[in-house]
Amino acid sequence: MAKNSFIALNIQGWRDLENALRALGNDAQVKAVMKKAMMDAGEIVASDARSRVHKRHGGLQESIDVRPTLSPRQKRERGRGLKGPGTVEVFIGPTWPEGAHGHLVEFGTGIRYTKSGKSVGASPALPFMRPAWEAGKNKVLDEFGVRLGLEIENAAKRIARKQAKLIAAGRGR
Repeated sequence: MAKNSFIALNIQGWRDLENALRALGNDAQVKAVMKKAMMDAGEIVASDARSRVHKRHGGLQESIDVRPTLSPRQKRERGRGLKGPGTVEVFIGPTWPEGAHGHLVEFGTGIRYTKSGKSVGASPALPFMRPAWEAGKNKVLDEFGVRLGLEIENAAKRIARKQAKLIAAGRGR
């Protein structure tokens, strides 16, 4: 894959979703809605990646998941991320400890040696995450838009019910 690859997309309706998110008002609510929609959409890639892992790596296959955070070990390896104020991210891939060797399967290894100097060979790359992402990224984006719309509607209904209760109790606006 080219180092400077990019995705060109023609997206319609995202401005409406953005305006609906802003109408929720509460930043924590917006982040929760975004995260839920992202996790639901990310399952497309996770499911495909599970099907691409060779059966001999069974523990790895079951460990592939969509999750809201990295483990502390993964955070150390990742280093400083792109996370800033207002950033919402989810992670798709093997979980620790069952999938701790996932990167070795995905990228392969060079020639390895034991402490005594004996060569134990190399392991070829058997990618499962990259092909799953490449095959599903457009589906994920479409599903994210659908899920985000549904989550915004659900959040708006919850906020309206909460406001109605407060008004009925005499404490609302």
